[in-house]
Amino acid sequence: MKKIMPLYILICWLLACNNTEDAIINRAKEPITFSSLRCLSQTRYANDNKDNYYVYGYVDGQNDEGWLINSLVSPNVDGASTDYITNGGYYWPGNGDDVFFYAFSPVSDTLGINSVTADSSTPSILIDYQVIPTALSDFTIATPLKQNSGQVSLVFYHMLSKININVTLSSALLDAGYSVGDYTIQMQVPYDKNQIDVVYDTENSTIASWKDSLSCSSSNGYVTYFDTFSYMVMPQEYTPTTIDSTTNATVWGNFIVTVVDAEVLLSVNNIQSTVFKGSLMPYGLKDDDIPENTLLPNKQYNLNFTITDVAHDSNDDLIFRGAVAFDVTLADWTGAGYGLPD
Repeated sequence: MKKIMPLYILICWLLACNNTEDAIINRAKEPITFSSLRCLSQTRYANDNKDNYYVYGYVDGQNDEGWLINSLVSPNVDGASTDYITNGGYYWPGNGDDVFFYAFSPVSDTLGINSVTADSSTPSILIDYQVIPTALSDFTIATPLKQNSGQVSLVFYHMLSKININVTLSSALLDAGYSVGDYTIQMQVPYDKNQIDVVYDTENSTIASWKDSLSCSSSNGYVTYFDTFSYMVMPQEYTPTTIDSTTNATVWGNFIVTVVDAEVLLSVNNIQSTVFKGSLMPYGLKDDDIPENTLLPNKQYNLNFTITDVAHDSNDDLIFRGAVAFDVTLADWTGAGYGLPD
């Protein structure tokens, strides 16, 4: 019996090893797939435009940065919950090693993304991002994940600030039959950041903030946008517009909004006529118009401009000079029906 037991144990150990090896081999054949979710709206896409996204995967303890870097992933627009890497299959290491995953969207170079690099000593990526000329596209990045099997569920967050601009009339002008026609918005904002260092934080997997960069391609420290009412801009501080206490002159900051070619219409007997067409006075955001004079990522700011009867145009003239007025005359009550003698 003493001879049989060690043999039995040896057989069991060999079987266990074979099962373990088979499990590792099978696990190594498991493809890496993704699912994408945009935060807050709970839609299954990385950003508002359902763009493709890039994934970078770093195997814990390895220095090979070419394994899963800048790999394009297309969201399944048919509604399925699985997104696949488009340039070939990638599989889990199979030995239990963790993989750090980072992802961002959009991926087109024409949208200004320059490069992605990896630091193998402390898992992270550094993204250079150039301001998009049209300022219409958002830029999102996923919370970093560490995983060794299964589907990788990426949750993307907006890394830019969104500025919405709306022009309306005061309630008095609206009640008087006036309305706003076409107009154009020009917006000047600072631009002194374009890098983000994304780091895996073992405690809460947080995303680092945007950083100052000398590689910004701005003109005189700001960039000007034209012709739309919603812009994606770099999250950062701005200098407010002030009034010089000595000269009473306006000292412009670096965040200025101008309403250009605004048209104000008046309806009389269902016939519309243009009573004003021109530009309004530029408006520089003053101290704390936006809290702490700071644009934050993943935040949306609505700038509402209301034209009143004392609004000025770009030449500092009253827009509604004579347009809204009352002609008051006095007359005696005469004739029947007023209780007065003829």
